[in-house]
Amino acid sequence: MQRYSQELAADALDANDLREEIARLLSLISELESRSDLLSLDDVDALRDGIETLKAFSRGRSFEKRVTHLGFRRVARAALIEDCDFLRNLTTGMIIGLNVLRPDELASLIPEQKVAAYKFAYEHNKIVVVDQPSEASGLDAATAEAAREVLVEQGERILLDLQGSNCSPRLVQAYQALQDKLAQNKNLVQVGILNSACSRLTLASEEELSTSLFEMLKAHIDSVYNYLAQDPQWRAFVEHSMSTYMERQDVDELIATARAIADQLARSETAAVEAVPVALNTVADLAEGVEKPDGRLTLALARTIENLISLVARGASTLKSDVASEARKWAARVVLGAVAAAAIATIAKVPGAEWIPDTVAYVLRSVLPK
Repeated sequence: MQRYSQELAADALDANDLREEIARLLSLISELESRSDLLSLDDVDALRDGIETLKAFSRGRSFEKRVTHLGFRRVARAALIEDCDFLRNLTTGMIIGLNVLRPDELASLIPEQKVAAYKFAYEHNKIVVVDQPSEASGLDAATAEAAREVLVEQGERILLDLQGSNCSPRLVQAYQALQDKLAQNKNLVQVGILNSACSRLTLASEEELSTSLFEMLKAHIDSVYNYLAQDPQWRAFVEHSMSTYMERQDVDELIATARAIADQLARSETAAVEAVPVALNTVADLAEGVEKPDGRLTLALARTIENLISLVARGASTLKSDVASEARKWAARVVLGAVAAAAIATIAKVPGAEWIPDTVAYVLRSVLPK
């Protein structure tokens, strides 16, 4: 934050004020570190107030400029918001770690579910997968819908050409999956992830394809990305994926975690509907089939797990003992019981997921006693 704030115009009033606020926050952090064993809720509240003050600067005109953030060129506004959210999530962990909360106070501290390959909800006391329709509005929505209809028609022709070619069945399956998601129009992140898969497989299959078919596939992929770019959810997802990087062993840990949760949910007759373990295995399959998963694929996988943890942790935090509450506590036991300690630390490496370790520990310790 300090580094990229220096890239903003030196004479910009809001940028200068930001640098002063950063200095004040650093001073407060230094003071609290000196007495870390005596931290109180008031101390954490002071930190959170300072973070919110920093975040408010993102509305300034100076923050429309692009700066270097975590090795990438990004709009300063997005970088500042992401950094402030990261800091706030850390303070959430601090509050939970102080162990002064009642279980029913936990839900208000847990972040809402985020744009990912999958989101979840409770329906009839079971976990279900929920749609993530486009958030484009007005002219953008009409333009996007028209583009989607063209892509669906184009995709049908492409599938016919692929089926009549000598390409591998895997390539046909990839384009069929993309076509299905485009036609369903329920989740743009899944469309984007599948489009990336099609892109990788197309490049790997160039020698098997005629020049005309290869160029047609590349044009289709570009058209899908242009369609996605009209949706604010996808743009935000791509922006966040730029700061998401994990080593292969970390991605493998996430894949194993998704599969472990899926296995436990499939074994349970009451925790989730069948579509939930299918969703977890699907996003794990996508990451497993790539030698070097990019930020988008890694974020799609990590956030899917994070969203599920968010749902069950919130659901378990009630003090009620009615049927619905007990069912949700059981679902939390199933999900959190399948997440290994190493996996929790890995998920927390993703920007925005820093709240998970302390929250999971608190829920298992104070809300779901054995």
